[in-house]
Amino acid sequence: MGIDHQRFGGQRSSALLAVAAALVLAACAADMPRETQFPERMTFKCEGGRTFQVELAPSGEAAVLTVDGRAYRMNKVPSAAQRKYSDGSNTLYLDGQLAFVEMGMNALARGCRSETPLQDEARPNRPLFGKDPWWR
Repeated sequence: MGIDHQRFGGQRSSALLAVAAALVLAACAADMPRETQFPERMTFKCEGGRTFQVELAPSGEAAVLTVDGRAYRMNKVPSAAQRKYSDGSNTLYLDGQLAFVEMGMNALARGCRSETPLQDEARPNRPLFGKDPWWR
């Protein structure tokens, strides 16, 4: 039994190739990393009832963390979290609906979740090296 080359050539193989390419692209889009779109002002509530507020600069390069009535201005720094801000002593990590705050060397609270609804959107993969660092 031989291979029918006409059956696998021409339009039929082009259509199969197009379908295969579409399936590969759909799979890639489904696995695309999500990036949270943070509003300018957020309130987080932690386990045990502790709350704090975060206000982001429109550029996203700075944040003001307000805890117990005291405000801390922080600058964005590179991180594995979606966003990390620090003033050198205190650090704020924002990762989707969750946040973590270190005051000095101590954790402020655990299980902090945004009370402000947040939206996620797909973001393209960015290179780890080169002129466009992934944290921008």
